Amino acid sequence: MALSDAQIKALRKGAAGRKRRIVFHSDGQPIERILAHAVGTRVDTCTYSLVHQFNLSRLYRTAVGQEWPPEGIELDDKGRDGLQIYLEFCRENNFEAFWAMRMNDTHDAGDYEDARWKIANNRLKQEHPDWLVGTQDDPPPHGRWTSVNYGRDEIRDQAFRLWEDVARRYDIDGFMFDFFRHPTLFKSAAWGEEVSDAERESMTDLMRRTRAMTDEIGAERARPILLSVRTPDSVGYCNGMGIQIEKWMAEDLIDIWIPGGYFRLQEWSESVALGHRYGVQVWAALDECRVQTPLPQLTGVSRHLECELSAASGVTPPFSVVRNSLEAYRARSVNALNAGADSVYFFNLTRWQILHDLGDPDTLAHLNKVYCPVFRGRQAMDAGYWLKDGDRFYTRPGVFSPEDPHTLNAGEFLEIDLTVGDDLASAGASGFRPRATLCLQAEALTDASDVSITFNGNPLVCTGLTDVWATYTVNPRKVKLGSNRIEIAHNAPGGDALTLCDLQLWIEYE
Repeated sequence: MALSDAQIKALRKGAAGRKRRIVFHSDGQPIERILAHAVGTRVDTCTYSLVHQFNLSRLYRTAVGQEWPPEGIELDDKGRDGLQIYLEFCRENNFEAFWAMRMNDTHDAGDYEDARWKIANNRLKQEHPDWLVGTQDDPPPHGRWTSVNYGRDEIRDQAFRLWEDVARRYDIDGFMFDFFRHPTLFKSAAWGEEVSDAERESMTDLMRRTRAMTDEIGAERARPILLSVRTPDSVGYCNGMGIQIEKWMAEDLIDIWIPGGYFRLQEWSESVALGHRYGVQVWAALDECRVQTPLPQLTGVSRHLECELSAASGVTPPFSVVRNSLEAYRARSVNALNAGADSVYFFNLTRWQILHDLGDPDTLAHLNKVYCPVFRGRQAMDAGYWLKDGDRFYTRPGVFSPEDPHTLNAGEFLEIDLTVGDDLASAGASGFRPRATLCLQAEALTDASDVSITFNGNPLVCTGLTDVWATYTVNPRKVKLGSNRIEIAHNAPGGDALTLCDLQLWIEYE
């Protein structure tokens, strides 16, 4: 006998509110390649992306989408498809299991062999080119031409039927709809036009249908199906895309919001406040970093970091070795959790040790970290790439990074706010001796006296200068838990301008 509406909603609210230490994502890779690293760690929830390019259903049997790869779904010796294997793996290891979909992945738009193969074998896109936002010869100015247009009834209906098919045939715990891969929904936005209210409402109607469907199926099986979405972390940006994210929360259309991806527009605290206002869990999305930067030459630290990276898969130049280090992931995680995030969501992760580090605040508190004002930077596929004038939605202060340097002329100064999640003042009481080192990457800096730096008003002394980096010892007692004010001044009268490229605060414990 099916549960009542009130009963399934109560069960759903209880399931949505559970504590999750780490949420770990895999892009439909074989279990042994990615998700197997979660076993024996502090991972509580997995998401598994099985639709990338619309509407290719990877590794599992479907009555709606196009099964992928085109040569057919491979079953194991027990007759299980990839989704069944994933679900049984999660049950065996007590992981919550979400089926995930990239809402409009466009890795089929490039001019390289794999992309050409994907678009050539996608029946929906080949048979209905008018359902796309552009063509290869006439691509839109924002996003990529192979994006499907959710302004078409056919696309939204196809998405709904894909989800209903999975919900009825597979015993999933929830859905994760990834609107950050990639953040184009409507042809209007791709061509730089304003998304209409009717278009926005059409996506909200799709979510209403989906909520009704998942609650109905959840009531039939007496176990809820949760709905989570990953989107940009700004209500305004989402609205520009065609996503009424706050309305989705207010109408109880989603249980979990995962803000963040290619870029982060606002502070974590703002995202947390929005989600919690409506009783929605907030998982902070921590994607891999693609900022290029050389490694600072710190005694002991750089040797340790290079040793770790030598064994890391997927972290190779030109991606930043520092920002993809364990130290960086720890710093990003603790800052998000300190801001009130309910969990951290790892996407494109290759540093498996972090799955062991998180979950125990006492352990994480005294592990080495590196803090940067900007971790992901403003990249080629930044906010304005996907949405016209998308940069206007940044509320976080603009800070220089290796791909977005700042010119500091003689006589000028720059103030920077750096959030630190470590309480160095209390480390001694726990038997630890902390050490803090500030590293400044500045082109054309040949004389340390040309620059003066203060940390929370305390002058720093340069302890090392190379052709790339200047290093400064920071008194750990002067480092605050939370916001720290750094001032960089160019002192050389009449001197050449300096190009500030990067700033890093390294925290080590002995």
